[in-house]
Amino acid sequence: MSEVAQGLLIQALELPEADRRWLGEQLLDAEDADEFPDAPHHDPEFMAELIRRRDGVHAHPERLIETRVAFAEIFQYLQDRRSK
Repeated sequence: MSEVAQGLLIQALELPEADRRWLGEQLLDAEDADEFPDAPHHDPEFMAELIRRRDGVHAHPERLIETRVAFAEIFQYLQDRRSK
């Protein structure tokens, strides 16, 4: 990790939660715009599932998976739930 990135992380962690969430959304939107053009980042259920999974990562970091795999699983999970 570069020193610049580490410095930005330290500064970002000092922000209020709402600002950190906004910053995270902006970074995700910029990074995943091409790979996930239909990602429902503003869908409350999608965000709730991301938060649930984030909490799971903190509890069990050994179970980490790639972002695209997690998004695919979340999309499938929500699609399955909504089709019932």
